[in-house]
Amino acid sequence: MRRTMMALAAALAMPLAAAGAVPGVEAYFDAMAITVAPGQQAQFVSGDNLAGYFAGRTQSLGKGEGYVTRQGTLFIDYASFVDGNANERSRSAEQVLPYGHRVRYPNGAVEEMALLSKRHALAMSVASPRAAILAIAPLLKDTRSVRQEGDVVIVEGAGQFAAFAADQPIVLD
Repeated sequence: MRRTMMALAAALAMPLAAAGAVPGVEAYFDAMAITVAPGQQAQFVSGDNLAGYFAGRTQSLGKGEGYVTRQGTLFIDYASFVDGNANERSRSAEQVLPYGHRVRYPNGAVEEMALLSKRHALAMSVASPRAAILAIAPLLKDTRSVRQEGDVVIVEGAGQFAAFAADQPIVLD
């Protein structure tokens, strides 16, 4: 199985290399992306290369298992916002990537979620082509305690802990 996947990945990169251009990492992953048309649902699973995985559904919010580890599930999904308005995945164009997924919205916003390899961690981002107030709201299961310490939000639930940090100041709401 591993040899087949590597051969497939090499075959996808070959046309670019043959044209004289050496593809970058982003082009490599874009070539592997599976595009899901607006209105279509598909289940996807991405692993962290340890013992955890994220199981989700495209074009929906909170319908998958979430990020599952040996300790259970605390993080189910997330929603993104532009200027206080929720981005609606049911109207998005979504790509399933080897490491997670990318969602493009009609308003031009793009969000990405990636499991980080060899870490019990994931990264989420939202971007907009115009100046806007951007936000990400994690959907958590069984939260018992949520507190902010500096620029980090710490969540405790059912014997699990999660920490959220950003490259911009965090506003806990």
